[in-house]
Amino acid sequence: MVITFLASFLTSGVNAQEDHALFFKSYCLRCHDANKQKGEFRLDSLSTDFSDISVAQRWGEVLFRMNSGEMPPKKEPQPKADELGKAVDWLSAKIKQGEATRMAKRGPVSHYRLSRDEYGYSIYDLLGVYYDVNLPGAFNEDPRWHGFNRIGSMLSLSPSHVDRYFKAAETVLERGFPLKEPVSTKGRSEPTAGNRWLLFPGIHRGSIRATAPGLYRIRVQVSALPSFKGRLPHLSLWHQGLKKSIVGQDVIAAENKPTIVEIESFLPEGGFDLTNEVPGMLSDGHTLSLTDTPFVSTKEMQSTRPQSYKLFDEQGRSIFPLLIVDWVEWEGPILLDADRKKREGMIPAKEGDLAEAQKCLNYFASKAWRRPAKEDEIKRLMKVIADEMAAGEKFRSAYMAAMVGVLTSKNFYYLEEGSPLKKLPKVNDWELASRLSYFLWGSIPDDHLLDAARSGKLQQPEVLKTQVARMLLDPKIKRFTDAFPQQWLQLHKVGMFPPDSELYPDYDKWLEKSLVMESVGYFNEVFDKNLSLREFIHSDWTMMNSRLALHYQMPPLKNPEMQRIALKLKIIGVDCLPKLVFSCLRLMAPGTDQYIVASGFQKLFLLKLHRPHRQMLNRWNQPLLINPKPPCACNCKLILLMQYALPAINGLIHLDLPSIISML
Repeated sequence: MVITFLASFLTSGVNAQEDHALFFKSYCLRCHDANKQKGEFRLDSLSTDFSDISVAQRWGEVLFRMNSGEMPPKKEPQPKADELGKAVDWLSAKIKQGEATRMAKRGPVSHYRLSRDEYGYSIYDLLGVYYDVNLPGAFNEDPRWHGFNRIGSMLSLSPSHVDRYFKAAETVLERGFPLKEPVSTKGRSEPTAGNRWLLFPGIHRGSIRATAPGLYRIRVQVSALPSFKGRLPHLSLWHQGLKKSIVGQDVIAAENKPTIVEIESFLPEGGFDLTNEVPGMLSDGHTLSLTDTPFVSTKEMQSTRPQSYKLFDEQGRSIFPLLIVDWVEWEGPILLDADRKKREGMIPAKEGDLAEAQKCLNYFASKAWRRPAKEDEIKRLMKVIADEMAAGEKFRSAYMAAMVGVLTSKNFYYLEEGSPLKKLPKVNDWELASRLSYFLWGSIPDDHLLDAARSGKLQQPEVLKTQVARMLLDPKIKRFTDAFPQQWLQLHKVGMFPPDSELYPDYDKWLEKSLVMESVGYFNEVFDKNLSLREFIHSDWTMMNSRLALHYQMPPLKNPEMQRIALKLKIIGVDCLPKLVFSCLRLMAPGTDQYIVASGFQKLFLLKLHRPHRQMLNRWNQPLLINPKPPCACNCKLILLMQYALPAINGLIHLDLPSIISML
């Protein structure tokens, strides 16, 4: 079998194959051959046809183990750093070659279904309509591959998807083009005169009503009393129907100096309460009562009701984190002028005007499908209108049926590339525009990008460079910088194995969310400030909010929000643990370990820095920008980061990154 293994390497037509075959024979086959398969992995019979995706994935596992220092094991003979580095580089190159071969075998037409997040962003950017794709029953959950949920080969289409696309399209169009535009309402709720609401942990007050899904603005005048442990109260909006917190934040404000907290967020329809979302632990004092009693001040409460539950210790410190609310106001749904403008020209102003209807449909379909609509496609949509009117429907209803047809067409929920008539060597300008916009924004191209595609100049190096630079500066890039680190680090698994609540009663959902926010915030800080790639491996700062400061036993923060904090500490022999990975350590640690860093650290390959990776630090000690004096602040950092952080992303999203880099 070893002879067969060597022969497969020697006949694959790559220079220095014999050296690599001998490398695997010397350091790998002892534990992974016909006689012994450690970890149920056999290497001697593994094919070297890297164009086979299953073979490439198996070799990818080998590459991962080599990169992490797990192969060969410490007790086995160790290769020199140069040997290991060459083997890793060779194997990486072979996997990429196999990927290119598979891509070259694609048919003349390729389809990539939108993920549910991409669908939601596309609807909002197209019509200015907020549609919550994560609501129960709205859309199927997208399958993941190594944490990523935007892999074309994984995003299949089932009958249930089609049914939900129809329901979503009807709902979206009803909200975007209602017969009567919903009126933005204002409301206010407050305690009885002279009183304030005292919110223990878990108490609900306020009764806010979201009459329709959309953007809402909530203002709360509130004071906050931290517990004697330093834990701040957490003001949250609690959805009565979904039984979960939608949005919230820690609050810092003295009892006699209340602050006004403003929250602006997209909310689903339903009733909301204000709640103090922190755990009330038995170890901190008595169990809590939900009975609403008049409250004026903590001083009066201590003196006039000594028989009530003990909320303060002998030093007058609060046992529990407490919120004291004076009033709450809300306004919504708020339709922004920018969102209203998106809908202009999509619906005929005159009832029964078929010529205008055809013009509007052509405009709407071209925007939704990210390319000019063809004449025969518009004719089919106009036939829908005619058939509906012949069946007795009014003109407006018939026109809306045609619009539903646009949003339920494969041209909308699929990214389509190529031509069935002939195999094209590269994508056209319209397809390139969609690739860029869905890669960076997770949504449809904007007017600037569509204009560049319409001119036929988008693939020109200078034009493409200008568009990429502009897109990286657009606020919509936040969608990428939030989503990518969560998928890359598989942060959706954080909280999958929560720690034992008896051993760690302070652990709660807000801490869990803050750990994820720390990693995402760290990534955003490196991206926005164009910092060295080395920051992912070695840094003396982190992103931290008030909850994390308490958890890490840091001094209290003056501002409870997520912010950059300089550190002066050493953790397990490393000058400063890369803060990008704290949440990774959490998801890899069992629920009973006292130190999640220590247990997770043993499993995290980024921190082991074996052999060639010490040399890689020198390669990574450079800014994310390629051009040292670029015309804009974030010219190409994203693309270079992709090349280092996740080489496979080039194939996964089908962007020719090396070509773009060469132009920049």
